[in-house]
Amino acid sequence: MTNVNLMLFPEKWGSVSGFLSALLLPNVFPRYFHFIFASLAITGLFLFWYMGRKSYPFDNYFKNLTRYDLKKKFYSLTLAASAAQFVMGPLVMLTLPTKGFSWNLILVILTGASFSLPAMYWMWKAITGDESNIDKNFGKIVTLLSITVIMMGSGRHIYRANALDPHRKLMAAKTEAFIKASEEARNNPEEEVTLEIDTTLGDVAVGGAVFKQYCAACHLKDSKLVGPPILEMVSIYKDNPDGLISWIKNPGKKRADAPQMPAFGNQLDQDQLNEVSKYILSIK
Repeated sequence: MTNVNLMLFPEKWGSVSGFLSALLLPNVFPRYFHFIFASLAITGLFLFWYMGRKSYPFDNYFKNLTRYDLKKKFYSLTLAASAAQFVMGPLVMLTLPTKGFSWNLILVILTGASFSLPAMYWMWKAITGDESNIDKNFGKIVTLLSITVIMMGSGRHIYRANALDPHRKLMAAKTEAFIKASEEARNNPEEEVTLEIDTTLGDVAVGGAVFKQYCAACHLKDSKLVGPPILEMVSIYKDNPDGLISWIKNPGKKRADAPQMPAFGNQLDQDQLNEVSKYILSIK
């Protein structure tokens, strides 16, 4: 429920810091209990029917209760859970961000709630009335509460569509811009990048030029910029240049406080990878 709920709010993906953080969003628990009470209501109706069947071997399992006693209990469960929804439903709405609300959503929810009222009335009459009338309106009750479930599910879909609509539009715009930029790049390819080689670096000059071109924007010698400093890399891969090359080609995610490094396996050929690895490990 926590993860499904978080899908509705892409704007919060950058601010949560894991499952527990997402769990504490204000609408998670109201939505959870709203679901639980709905499940209890349906369970009560199902057991009312299932244990009330003539073919059900009631006397084999129950010695001190009658079918009527159990049916009253199951109706009471459904009625209590349905009544609780009139508390949990508004609480869910109050804790949801307003970005997903619309008049058609309100209409669908109120219509669904209104269908449950006569069903609850008939259950109350069955519980408090004559024993012979316990089954009288069962079909109508199931029908009305089924309509309520459908309407509430439709309301959830409407809210989801409303809440995600700005993100869909933004994604569509970004996708269109990317396609256009990609097409322009293919039609107007840039000239091959020429490395600026500092010959004073001796046998690591080529590696230094590769590092300056592709790595220096994120890595400094002895302090953190975006990624870790060069000296930290040296301490990790001092005797393992192949390991450093493997990481550059296909890096993973190590640090929670830093973005994942992009892979350079397609941008650098093997000679360039060897040279930049040699340069990094030469730093003292």
